Amino acid sequence: MSIQIEAVCSNPNGWTYQKMTSTDVTWYTQNGKYINRIGVDASDVVYIVGDWSWNRIHPDKYEMVDELLAKNRESLGWRRAAAR
Repeated sequence: MSIQIEAVCSNPNGWTYQKMTSTDVTWYTQNGKYINRIGVDASDVVYIVGDWSWNRIHPDKYEMVDELLAKNRESLGWRRAAAR
């Protein structure tokens, strides 16, 4: 069974999961340190492994990029969902 995710976090500006992850991967390939941090999910969507998971599995390659990825998305017009 395959589940397609089309929206993330009640995204108010219509970005799909694929657009968000594509934007993240583009940024990370230019600014990130570890190419093996780029993953592929079960639906063949390329994404960046999140800080918590990455740093837990690779403590010797500690890197914090989640907030930097969000700031990059915001610079391209993405808005964070309002807090509930």
